Amino acid sequence: MTLFTPRQPATGRDRSSARRGFGGMRTDWDHPLGRNRRLLALFVILAGIFSVFVPLVTIDPPVAGAAQWSAFEVVHQMYGGRLPQPTCERCGEPMVRALLALPLDVSVSYLMLALGVVALCFPESPRALRALAFVGGVNSGFAQNRHATAREFSESFYGHYSSYRDSVTHVHCGWLTILLLCGMAMLFYISITPALDRPHGSGSSDHPGRGRP
Repeated sequence: MTLFTPRQPATGRDRSSARRGFGGMRTDWDHPLGRNRRLLALFVILAGIFSVFVPLVTIDPPVAGAAQWSAFEVVHQMYGGRLPQPTCERCGEPMVRALLALPLDVSVSYLMLALGVVALCFPESPRALRALAFVGGVNSGFAQNRHATAREFSESFYGHYSSYRDSVTHVHCGWLTILLLCGMAMLFYISITPALDRPHGSGSSDHPGRGRP
């Protein structure tokens, strides 16, 4: 029996564990995006982007003969000058009206989804996708928990209201903000879960001798 045992050379797995830091979470999160995670993220992003065509905003009383509106229809009608113009300089130009048709919170969330498609073109690190999902999720969370988003929609449909309460109660956009928040949460989960890239039952690959006769 010896007092000191010879030190074994560090393997690549040991070296990577040493670089992980507390809990080993940081390196795992930065594992390159595989095919499965990229496909899942692309599906979530496309579903979120195509929600722009789904009538998820309800207004009362109706405007232009419609009580349910999609984000695309709001932008389209604003572009055509058939909705009240937002207060700004040069808002008479169709493109400026269209850019200001949606509340800022909703516009930022859709922008994060569009940038997510670009992030998937660089699968070496999921950091960009994780950052976009985090920013979009925080933004969508604020939009869900405050009345300013509904008020901005109300201004797009009815113009400026003198009463804050009246302007909010005319518009219900909760389904839209919930959908965007759920999409961002799913993207964040995909970006921090490398196990989604592993085939089912491959957990024993780290121990080749285990389970063999």
